[in-house]
Amino acid sequence: MSFDLSLNKKQIALLVIACVALIILIFLAGMLSGMMMRASGSANHAATAKNQNMGGSGSAVPMTPQSAAGRAKGLVASKQAAVMSKARQPAQAIRSPGSTSGEQGEAGQEELADKDSKADTKETRSASDDQKKDEQKTEDAPPSDTRFSVEVESFVSKTKALNMVSDLTAKGWGEASVLKMQDTGDRNNVWYLVQIGDYDHAEAAYHAASEFEDKEGIVAAVRSMDPKILEQRKMGE
Repeated sequence: MSFDLSLNKKQIALLVIACVALIILIFLAGMLSGMMMRASGSANHAATAKNQNMGGSGSAVPMTPQSAAGRAKGLVASKQAAVMSKARQPAQAIRSPGSTSGEQGEAGQEELADKDSKADTKETRSASDDQKKDEQKTEDAPPSDTRFSVEVESFVSKTKALNMVSDLTAKGWGEASVLKMQDTGDRNNVWYLVQIGDYDHAEAAYHAASEFEDKEGIVAAVRSMDPKILEQRKMGE
């Protein structure tokens, strides 16, 4: 029995084409497999890097029985320390013989309230005494070589300045007056400042300025000036 294995040209061409197609398929399968392996490796690397950035390491350490027992011991020790610290604190309520628990609590609260009230009273008295001492020091201090003028407005017109002084005087600012100011470079450049008073000490001047701003809603400025020059610049009506 014999087999005819001879191929004609058409069969040979088909066989060659089939072999080439098979080689191409094997090549493509290898490429796809390599790409999938690289993609999987990149994903694992990115996940590891993210875990390292968030927690400092890429893997979580499971809790062992030893670590769980240590944590439980730590909690028990913390509770014991809290109980001991409470036991060391002095009792806030003073018990009286024959009093009930409710009366003891009320007595303790009343005593604490009295202590707080006395402490607040002492602090208030201390602050008031300090303020009086500061005011007394300011009053007893010798006059300085500088006066402090509290100025509230400026005008080019002398009449307007005097009118404002009259209005302020009617409102209770009896020390209000007008200061005539002159430019050293140009004697013809004259303007008029309205002041509510002048003081020996800066503290008193700033206090008056603050009081004026609160009552009148007008910004006041403090200017230091030589007493002689100040008296020369004061004007009457």
